[in-house]
Amino acid sequence: MRSIVLINPFDKLPGEEFRDQRYTFLYDTLKRRGCRLTWITSDFHHWSHQRRSYEAVPAQDRNAVRLVPTLPYTGGVSLRRLVSHSLLSLRMWRELKRLSPRPDIVLCSGCVELMYLVALWGRRHGIRVIVDVIDLWPDLFVLAFPAHMRRFGRLLFAPWFYLSQRTYEYAAHVTSVSKAYTLWAMRRGKREDWENSSHYYLCCRKDTPLVRPSKSRQTLRCLFAGQFGFSYDLETVIEVAGRLWEQGRTDIEFVLVGDGYKKEELVRAARSVATVTFPGWLQPPALADIAAHCHVALNCYTAEATQSVPTKIFDYMQWGLYILNSLSGEAQELLERYEIGSTYRAEDASQLYTQISQLAGDIETVIIKGLHARETFDAEFDAAVVYERMVDELLMEDVAIG
Repeated sequence: MRSIVLINPFDKLPGEEFRDQRYTFLYDTLKRRGCRLTWITSDFHHWSHQRRSYEAVPAQDRNAVRLVPTLPYTGGVSLRRLVSHSLLSLRMWRELKRLSPRPDIVLCSGCVELMYLVALWGRRHGIRVIVDVIDLWPDLFVLAFPAHMRRFGRLLFAPWFYLSQRTYEYAAHVTSVSKAYTLWAMRRGKREDWENSSHYYLCCRKDTPLVRPSKSRQTLRCLFAGQFGFSYDLETVIEVAGRLWEQGRTDIEFVLVGDGYKKEELVRAARSVATVTFPGWLQPPALADIAAHCHVALNCYTAEATQSVPTKIFDYMQWGLYILNSLSGEAQELLERYEIGSTYRAEDASQLYTQISQLAGDIETVIIKGLHARETFDAEFDAAVVYERMVDELLMEDVAIG
C-alpha cells in the first residue's frame, strides 16, 4: 500500500461546509485508491477565519487528518498573516518529521517557508517531494506595494525569494495549476529537467446536469463571481456599465456576486447605474441559479494580475457561460482553442464596451457558445477527469528518487 502525505493548510477538509477544492479532490481520489493517507493541515480555516476541530471531520477520516495549531489572522495582506504562515510552516514541518514510518511521496502546497522546509527534508531523506504551485509567492507580496515602493518590497522579501529558488531546486518534481506557473517555478529553480514538471488546472466538480437553459434573447446578462480584491478589475466593468446606462442601454445587465474590501467603493461607484446589482456572497446552489439566467461571464483582472488560468474559468464553463476575459497568455489561448470566449485588454474600458455591445447584438450565438463551454468542461475539465489523471501520473507511478 502506497503511503502518501498531503500538505496543504488552505483547502476544504472532509466534513467542512465549503466548496470542494484541489486537495479535497486529491484526498478523495487517493482514498478511493486505497492509499495510506495523511493530510497535514491547519486548525484555522483560511477562507472563513474560523477554528477547525477534529469533531467536524467525519469519524472515518479523523486518523488521516493532522490539524496543526495556527496563529489566527484576518484579511488577505497583513504582518500578522506573514508571522502566522512562518510559525505554521515550522509546526507542519515538525509534524512531518514525526511521521513513522516515513511516507513514499509527499505532495506539498502552501506558503514559501513551508514548501522550502518540506522540499529540503525530502532531499535529505530520499523522499519524493512534489511541490504544487498555486500562487506566485513571494512575487505577489511585492505587488501589494505601491508601484514606487516595489524595489523596496523586493529587498524586504529577499529571504523569501531565496527560499523560493531553493524550493524549486530541491523538489523531486514541480507541478502547478497552469503551464505558465510551472514555467515560472522551473526558471526560478534554474532547472532544465522538464520531464520532472507538469501542470493540472484548478478544476471544479460537475455539480449540475447539462440542460438547455431558458435564457432571455432580449437582455444580455453579464456575471462576475468572486472576491472583490486587488487583483480583480471591477472598476472598468462598472465604468462600462455606466456608459451603457447613460446611453439608455437597459438591455445589458451586470450581476456582481461576491464580497471583499473593495465592495463599498464599487457599490458607491455603481449607485446611479440601475443595471448593476450586488447580490452579495452566495452559496453554490444560489450562485448556480443566478448563473443559469446569465449569458456572459466576466473573467476581469487588472493589468498587473499574476493569475494564469484561475479556477473561475472552469466555474464559468460549468455554468455554460460565454467567457469575456482580460488575462492574456494561457487563458486567452484556452478560450480561443475551444471557441468559448474572447479577450479584451485589461483595464481597457473602450475594448470591453465594444465587445459587450457586440455580444448583446447576437445573444443566440452567445448562448450556443456557452453550451459548448459546458460540453468542453464535461469532456476535459471536470475535476473527476483532471484529478484522476493527476493521481495516475504523479502519485501512483513508480519513479526513482535521484
